Amino acid sequence: MAEIIVGLFELSTSFANAKKLIGHVESLEVWEPSFSARLESTVKNNSQVNGSWGVPERVTNLVKKWGKSGV
Repeated sequence: MAEIIVGLFELSTSFANAKKLIGHVESLEVWEPSFSARLESTVKNNSQVNGSWGVPERVTNLVKKWGKSGV
């Protein structure tokens, strides 16, 4: 399920969709190492994500959180 949620976030088609989906990403209890790079790439390449107020910062916080846990 985590893979699907991250995939949907990568394909966000609106600012509202990005905000909704980042909430789901934040609720994940399982984290694959590739998720961090995928989320950072999405912020860089998807204007609906990088233009959605607060979402890029939330991605940064997630990458930091999961990088520290080593999970």
